[in-house]
Amino acid sequence: SHVDPPADVARVVALARAHHIPVQYGVTGGGNDAAVYTRYGSNAVALGWPTKYSHSPAEESDTKDVYGLSRICTLLATQSVVRRIRQVRQCAIVHQGLGGVHRQR
Repeated sequence: SHVDPPADVARVVALARAHHIPVQYGVTGGGNDAAVYTRYGSNAVALGWPTKYSHSPAEESDTKDVYGLSRICTLLATQSVVRRIRQVRQCAIVHQGLGGVHRQR
């Protein structure tokens, strides 16, 4: 199982609050495999939606919770992509400054 880093949890909660997405968090009796990704330098925060009767034919969840989770995931992915684009642009600027290949505009 995996213990989420408090700073990462705080970042997800702050993002959700900034976009008026209700959040509830806590420890459950289940587990996840998020720890596998941390071995390779990746951050991981286990996300899910509240359910009743998990892993049974009668499992229930509120569609508003599922929608909220999809919004949080979309926001996190968008932030990650934007951050990576900025890193690539910064590397390109540094490369050009060091005599790298200049593209014609």
